[in-house]
Amino acid sequence: MRLALTVIALATLTTPAFAIDNDGDGYHQPPQGQDCDDSDPTIYPGAVEVADGLDNDCDGLVDEGVGYPNDSDGDGVLDIDEDVDGDGDIQNDDTDGDGIPNFLDDDDDGDGVLTINELGDSNGDGIPDYLDPNVQGGNGNPDSDGDGISDANERIIGTDPNNPDSDGDGIGDGDELGNGGNPRDTDGDGIIDALDPDDDGDGIPTANEGDGDADGDGVPDYLDPDPIPVDLDGDGFTDDEDCDDSDPNIFPGQQEICGDGIDNNCDGQIDEDCDTGDPNTTPGNPTNGTDDTGDTGNAADDGGKDGGCRGSGATFAVMLLPLGLFRRRRD
Repeated sequence: MRLALTVIALATLTTPAFAIDNDGDGYHQPPQGQDCDDSDPTIYPGAVEVADGLDNDCDGLVDEGVGYPNDSDGDGVLDIDEDVDGDGDIQNDDTDGDGIPNFLDDDDDGDGVLTINELGDSNGDGIPDYLDPNVQGGNGNPDSDGDGISDANERIIGTDPNNPDSDGDGIGDGDELGNGGNPRDTDGDGIIDALDPDDDGDGIPTANEGDGDADGDGVPDYLDPDPIPVDLDGDGFTDDEDCDDSDPNIFPGQQEICGDGIDNNCDGQIDEDCDTGDPNTTPGNPTNGTDDTGDTGNAADDGGKDGGCRGSGATFAVMLLPLGLFRRRRD
């Protein structure tokens, strides 16, 4: 009996356990394999490392050789520089312990002063003010050109910290950037507005369009690819007035046509004041119910004389006929 148990034990020790590959990426989880995250098929030994805060290639390092070109929280500190403990993983750096990693936290030390407003080291202790809850700094974040964007942020996004209008288009960097952490790119051409000579991509330089609003739509001309009112359908109303400038039968003040499911008069309503039971009905001229004389019946507008009135006239004539015959006999 003891011999049998010994043989079973030895077999258990020398036989490898069943290899598991939960995510189907061809790599097994430890101890049979080296897949450091067997729940994600994009993570395995030898995978391409990308800047996502994860160890994609399972080498124990996070985003090595890739870096973080972004400033996810727009606080003036690049994501790669938010790796306070230097372990290559920005996900586990949370200076104020609020559950939000520094690279997503706009107040890293939780002192009530935004990180972007305390990028210096006021007391010279080697700890940046934005990581030192005992110091509420701010003097380390200059804005040399006075455009409302700190020098630190301008260096991150690529604008000139010494020029309030980096692309020289007449619109200041502060107006063109929007959120410093997410610079605006109106035409989606990959060039942020603050560095793009034609922000809206309409072929007209921003410097020539300016910040006016020719069509009164609330969008400045330099961000509006269609800033000049035109009348495309020739109905006398320009595209900023006409709710459908491709159809000359649709314009403000047009008579509403019932039953066509269209806002003909551009008042924001469809088939208003219509008898929806009859698609041929037009406003003010119902075809059933009460007609324009106030009588009820099934006649359309009869100019004030419906079938009932004509019937009464005929009856009256028949009544007068015996009177005529009686008078003729007396004569």
